Amino acid sequence: MTVIFDQAANEKLLSEMRDVFSRKKHIRSFINDVHTVMAEFKISPGSTQKIINELEKPELDLSKEYMYFLAKCLFKILESERFNPANYFTEADMQEIETLWEGEVEEEIKFPYTFKNAVKYSESNLTFQITAEDLYRLFENKLLHYNPNAQRTNKTKKLEGTDIEIPVPELNKKSVEEIKELFKDGKLISSMFTFNARVGSADEGIELIYDEESMSLTITEGTILDVLDGYHRLIGITAAIRQHPELKHLLKRVFKVDIYNYTQKQAREHFGQQNTINPVKKSKVAEMSQHHFSNKIVKFIQDNSLIGDYIKTNGDWINRGQNQLITFSDFKKAIERSYYKKDFSNQADILKTGRYLSAFFDAIANIYIDEFLGSIADERKRSLVNSNLFFNGYVLLAKRFQELNVSIDDLENKVKEVLKPIDFGKDNELWKELGIIDNNGNPKAPQKICDFFRDIEIEQQFN
Repeated sequence: MTVIFDQAANEKLLSEMRDVFSRKKHIRSFINDVHTVMAEFKISPGSTQKIINELEKPELDLSKEYMYFLAKCLFKILESERFNPANYFTEADMQEIETLWEGEVEEEIKFPYTFKNAVKYSESNLTFQITAEDLYRLFENKLLHYNPNAQRTNKTKKLEGTDIEIPVPELNKKSVEEIKELFKDGKLISSMFTFNARVGSADEGIELIYDEESMSLTITEGTILDVLDGYHRLIGITAAIRQHPELKHLLKRVFKVDIYNYTQKQAREHFGQQNTINPVKKSKVAEMSQHHFSNKIVKFIQDNSLIGDYIKTNGDWINRGQNQLITFSDFKKAIERSYYKKDFSNQADILKTGRYLSAFFDAIANIYIDEFLGSIADERKRSLVNSNLFFNGYVLLAKRFQELNVSIDDLENKVKEVLKPIDFGKDNELWKELGIIDNNGNPKAPQKICDFFRDIEIEQQFN
């Protein structure tokens, strides 16, 4: 094996690499960047991860080529002279590596992609078998997607150095690690994955083409393939393959795929039905299962109101420090305290109420901007106006407005007339007298809150 021209430089570079990876190996964005840049040098993510994992070993015997490209990768990402290849390699060495390196990256795949022995159940539902290798290749080539609107969470994270938030899966790391180990040990059960070829995503308008004679299924170019169920397993399996490329026998493990060709709305409903059997957080199931009128109304508010981004779906309660107003399931319950199935004769009635409530909460948000759209958690410490339990009263008040035919255009003025005289401060003794808050100033009685808003006289005021 060719060695770096200077053993001292070799040890120095290894030391710098070990230092940076010991500090940053748990930062997912950094590791992803390393994988991406190394792939540009035709080094697979699996090989890259193996190098990272073995850097800590004192007996590490890394080739000159890998040392060079990893240094070049870190220099590109971190822009630190600690990793400038020119500090460790001669010009001749660098030229030799750059000109002779052929790379090792596996063949890139893209759609169209065909699977054999597929079984068709309907125009929009088929099943087929898939190997772990195909799962890995599809995932590594970014052909399997995480869709926040068809998954178990709406969790987001901010891009580093910006205020831009992007959706990320809410992964149970312990579960992923267990799946990875089970797969590595050959003990993972071959369970079913559920994919959705999103309607309208294909370049030519048709996402799935099935050949009856050959029983082959082709996923066409441009198709967005969402993972509806099995995301944890996918991450665990691909992590095992990436970190242990030597276990080639695992690549032939076979799994089943149930694939649909649904719109996003249909995928949401499918998810909701599936998880009445397989429990998921209540707020997410409520959001996805839109057959009930209250679910549809909350979803309309979520999609159309100023407060929509502050309705939490990836959990069943709001932590004290979170800038969220209310969970999806609690909002649903608040609506069901004032509206009933008999209030709606058709879908148009539900849509009408959703539009009215969206406008009503827009009015409240415009009156109490900081409390509803700003520093929600901080304002909640001193005021009850943005308490999730008070939404029970607001929905009741909105229904009263609706029954009095207060127009959407007049809502903000009318809401201000009613709410502005109210002292929502937690130190207002009225709330204790009514039994609405406990001794610590925390709201506790949604029905008493409803009674308070029911007793506000608005009929004479508006007539």
